[in-house]
Amino acid sequence: MKTKITVSVLVLFCFLFLSLSLQSQDAGIAEQVRQLQQDQINAQMKNDVSWAQQHLAEGFIAGHSWGKWETKADLIKSWQSQANKWTSGNISDVHVATFGSTTAIVHYKFTYDATFNGTHRARSVICSDTWVSDSGTWKSAANHCSVSEGK
Repeated sequence: MKTKITVSVLVLFCFLFLSLSLQSQDAGIAEQVRQLQQDQINAQMKNDVSWAQQHLAEGFIAGHSWGKWETKADLIKSWQSQANKWTSGNISDVHVATFGSTTAIVHYKFTYDATFNGTHRARSVICSDTWVSDSGTWKSAANHCSVSEGK
């Protein structure tokens, strides 16, 4: 009887340790992806093509709040041509949800003032970005933003 209790307690402690370990891993992933999200905004403000080439997944797709899809190649081309001129951009209310060790979803509010291909836009949007771990390197796979009700 003592052996069964001892084994049961040991199994319980193993599960507890594993659970705490996974929570710690999830928190570490969330913080890493949160920083990458801020880095992405900073790169966007500077049209930093090298950041996009390094951190956007091959199948990356963005859905803009004005109803346009943009692939990784489209985004890099627009950054290279300096077609987008950013006056300001700020993210807030950033939340990260992790799904195992390979996927994270970030949702946030983005307030900006910019000119896109000659069209001025200043607004607040709500966005969600999907990040995936590609052989241990986090990459942005998708971005979608919609106009916020609070404009």
